[in-house]
Amino acid sequence: MIAASNSQLSTNDLVSRVKHSLAKLSYRQLDGVDCTVESDDRVTLSGRLRSYYLKQIAQTIAIKVPGVKSVTNEITVKE
Repeated sequence: MIAASNSQLSTNDLVSRVKHSLAKLSYRQLDGVDCTVESDDRVTLSGRLRSYYLKQIAQTIAIKVPGVKSVTNEITVKE
């Protein structure tokens, strides 16, 4: 888990911001990443990606979203 300190937003706002941030990248594979947010602004990423690199990219982008306090990365890598 990675922690960060940011302002509070609604759960729906955080989900939208994380998904929008992932969609802005040129990695179409990240479109399949799911995102859930707990009431204390903890984001959980899930889904399947083709590489550990993409898994790390998703996590790095999510933690940089304003309002996200921490990210748990449950994305699996299919080999």
